Amino acid sequence: MVWDGRVHEEKAERPTTALLRKNIMACLHRHYPHMSKWPGESAGFIDRSPWVVDIKDFPTGGIVTLRNLLLSGSCGMTIKLKSLNTDPDFKLIMRSAGELLESYRITREKALDIREDIYGMPRDFRGLAIVQRG
Repeated sequence: MVWDGRVHEEKAERPTTALLRKNIMACLHRHYPHMSKWPGESAGFIDRSPWVVDIKDFPTGGIVTLRNLLLSGSCGMTIKLKSLNTDPDFKLIMRSAGELLESYRITREKALDIREDIYGMPRDFRGLAIVQRG
């Protein structure tokens, strides 16, 4: 991804927030490569990943929201920014993304080819995957 001054002005985010987003995306791509690309696309495009990392950075604190558009754009995991300060390896991000996948009954294994699982998932009338807890 290109992180220049114009991107920061357009998105109105600080360079540290952009770097955090890039590092989180790299962590998700490293731990969940089977969920980090669109079907029919090579795995090298981190900037076109189905993972959505939304960072809300406020002076009093902030949150990171993880979603995967292959599953649903409306369901995700929320993590406090304060908890990432003591987690330089992003293990909390890795676990939260794994919990999100498990809520759709997708295993955390790296080598699993899950295209059939994703396309065979029960979906609602809008085409979004239905969370299967329990």
